[in-house]
Amino acid sequence: MTLPELQDRIKRQPDQYLKEFKVHFGIFNEKLRDFKLNPASKESDFIDYLKFMAHCSGVYKVQIANFLSTEMLNLL
Repeated sequence: MTLPELQDRIKRQPDQYLKEFKVHFGIFNEKLRDFKLNPASKESDFIDYLKFMAHCSGVYKVQIANFLSTEMLNLL
């Protein structure tokens, strides 16, 4: 399943896809660590994951709140 497909399914049935979201959130955090090591690199997967997290943040507010309040503010 692609990220846009998962995103669509998450918006329709968030309770059923929480486990998949957590898996992809872990992958996103790994890609974020890689980005921090080399911020000049343009990795399309990381950009796709950023978009995915942005769209899912309204659905899984509790799971993503700590990340938004610390990591994203530190990046900015």
